[in-house]
Amino acid sequence: MSSSLVRWRENRWRFKVAFASVGSGGLIILLILKVHTFRKILVLVPGLLLLVGFILATWARAEESFLSCPDSDEPPKLIK
Repeated sequence: MSSSLVRWRENRWRFKVAFASVGSGGLIILLILKVHTFRKILVLVPGLLLLVGFILATWARAEESFLSCPDSDEPPKLIK
């Protein structure tokens, strides 16, 4: 299997995990708004999920833009 195909699959996995983290973090925060016990402890977990989700989404977006850029025709020459 070519390495670019593996990188595309890894990047798709990163997008899925990022959106799952952001979604589950948001849902947990909405549930916590209804429950007032242990609020400080329960806000930490979805906050971390949101942070990890945003970091993975940014990483996946940056790698997708790198993978989708066309290859240069010739490698740059250091010595003429």
